Amino acid sequence: MEYMIQVAGIDHVGIGPDLFQGFTLWEESRWHTGGYLLDGGWKTTLGMEGEECIPQIALEMAKRGYGKEEIQKVMGLNFLRVFEETWKPDVF
Repeated sequence: MEYMIQVAGIDHVGIGPDLFQGFTLWEESRWHTGGYLLDGGWKTTLGMEGEECIPQIALEMAKRGYGKEEIQKVMGLNFLRVFEETWKPDVF
């Protein structure tokens, strides 16, 4: 994530976790038939086994010296900004 921040800037990075907590074997097989190969089945990053671990990202960012505003941007404000700029209610 730090590399992405260095390359794109703090205003262009956000957390978009692809967590599959609770997927059944049937769901896993459907995922595979869609062309998505998961070598060895479902794997997660250590410390990010489920949605309840997401707040750890903010804590780790703080430990690394990121400020509150920077953390908020990565944790969701960047997405909200882009949504507000691109999704216009009058289009629907």
